[in-house]
Amino acid sequence: METPRWFFMLAFNLMAAYLPVSAAILFFRRASWPYLFALFIGLFLGVLDLGATDVQGPALLLLTLSMFVAYAAPGRAWRWGILTGIWVPVFGAARWYAAGSPPLPGGGPWDASMALLFSFAGSYAGSLIHRFGKGRTPGEHPGT
Repeated sequence: METPRWFFMLAFNLMAAYLPVSAAILFFRRASWPYLFALFIGLFLGVLDLGATDVQGPALLLLTLSMFVAYAAPGRAWRWGILTGIWVPVFGAARWYAAGSPPLPGGGPWDASMALLFSFAGSYAGSLIHRFGKGRTPGEHPGT
């Protein structure tokens, strides 16, 4: 299905408007950077998925980037999974609505909800890596 050009431009401009807003929020609340970064990752991957012809690239990026966010801020990994992964199905459903195509049985915007599995897997993996590597010094390797 072809994404309407105006929809892609709207999504891109949403990303461009997000940057100065997040800079202003960071100026006053420095501790909110993990939330803003996770939201940016999710929005970026939602826009990236609009033009993707296969799912491997966005899925791998979603898995990896949500793992890094959860490693940096390991508490409550479920929130990083939601903030990073929800935007792929949201943009997918909005694309279906904007194109005027009815959802097909066994396909359509609901397939994009599989992105949540990748984001949750990455966020819980990052949280576990942080938890298990917590007691070691930077130069220490396991088994030595």
